[in-house]
Amino acid sequence: MHVVEAETCKMEMLKSKITSKVPPIQPGEVSNTTSSSLEVSKEMAKELARDVVYYFSKTSTNGPCNNHAKTLRRTVDELSRRHEILFTSMVRRLSITEDSKETCQSFMRVMDEMFIDGHYNWGRVITIYAFAGWLARYCVQNGMVNSVEEIVTCSGTYVADKLAQWIQQQGGWVSRENVCCVCLFETLRDDKMHWVNEERSKVNRAC
Repeated sequence: MHVVEAETCKMEMLKSKITSKVPPIQPGEVSNTTSSSLEVSKEMAKELARDVVYYFSKTSTNGPCNNHAKTLRRTVDELSRRHEILFTSMVRRLSITEDSKETCQSFMRVMDEMFIDGHYNWGRVITIYAFAGWLARYCVQNGMVNSVEEIVTCSGTYVADKLAQWIQQQGGWVSRENVCCVCLFETLRDDKMHWVNEERSKVNRAC
């Protein structure tokens, strides 16, 4: 099986766990977005990608660029702590090389698979940033620092192009920030400690 397909199976396990605890918010619950507010959400998506990826890969020691970044850093850290084995396995099996464009293509293919069911929620949005951070950290640790900026760009663009409208429909980054993190922390708190090993065994059998 192709490496990306194998990692898609692993992402499905993580996706299903997050989705089971964080219900989607249906379109139409808030007013229609304006073009100006949508652009703000897109720019914020890219700014958060830069902040989180550089923070998680330890290529920058700067503080959070804003309050949203501060909250996202904390949430990505918690998600990563709980699912370290899974993220590590996914990144290593992608066979990342110095070709930064191929790295980003692999990233986008895995993310596309996560949203193939058309289901959106804040947990999945955070997972995008977490996975981008793990990819960047792997690149730094393996002498491919030049790929970090490409990962920043492709992850930020991915959220901006494919999720900004959904984010704005929920009220934008500001009004949903705390709800987003509360939902995900509830998901993580309810996890059983042996879940990762059990799910990895299921993935290995299925793939």
